[in-house]
Amino acid sequence: MHEKSTEEQPAQSHPLKRSENCWMPSKYRESSKRLPSNDEQVQQKVKALLNKLSPTNFDSISAQIFEYAKDAHTLKTVVNMTFEKACDEPCFATLWAKLCRKMYDEVNSNKFVDPAILDRGGHPINGVLLFRQYLVKRCQETYERGWSSATYEMLSDEYYQATKAKRRALGLITFIGELFKQEILSLKIVQTCLQGLASAPESINDDVVETICKLLETVGMVMDVQPHSKAWLDAYMQRVQGLMNTCQELSTRVKFKVMDLNDLRKRRWVTNRKM
Repeated sequence: MHEKSTEEQPAQSHPLKRSENCWMPSKYRESSKRLPSNDEQVQQKVKALLNKLSPTNFDSISAQIFEYAKDAHTLKTVVNMTFEKACDEPCFATLWAKLCRKMYDEVNSNKFVDPAILDRGGHPINGVLLFRQYLVKRCQETYERGWSSATYEMLSDEYYQATKAKRRALGLITFIGELFKQEILSLKIVQTCLQGLASAPESINDDVVETICKLLETVGMVMDVQPHSKAWLDAYMQRVQGLMNTCQELSTRVKFKVMDLNDLRKRRWVTNRKM
């Protein structure tokens, strides 16, 4: 005769209690002690919007981005974040410059005043002048910092750092060219960049010539229109050609970039690549 089997009842489980001194990653431990500051909240929101920005949603997203620029402090934050995005993503330089142009057109209120930045009369500048000052200063500081042209062992930490610095430098110079096309930066600033790059023959290398080509490629169409800027463009095109012919250290890759630049101008700056 079989005995009736009894099913064992599972023991009742209780949630684990977290001790006061339990381990957790430092970023979570710090965040659990305090709420994000207003600056951090603005940065998080603007970063998310910049990541979403595209040509198709430009009007709506750019308007949302500018809403976070409520005073001079937050305006500077938005400008700096846009600048970083432009350097990191040079393929979208036209989009970032267009965003700057929209902010440039809308920053016309006296609420954007920075008492630390004064005009020649000793008065705080505001509005458009303040926006332009923030942007130009950031471009100038990063441009003057430059980047190292030293070579490093492939796949080393130094190699990746140098590669990143070069990408950002090309991103910056492309962004400067696009800001010139949007009439935010003047021709004088572009000329200063070109003169600085080509002024010291002993410092000419692949990186310098490639940067000059990138800037001329970006601004060439606009400079070719006006007689004064066209004369400058002629001079710099000749300068780059001379560097290609006389500088033995230039690689074949960069020499081809110079030839591509000449061909681009002959086609009136119309690229033959599908965008």
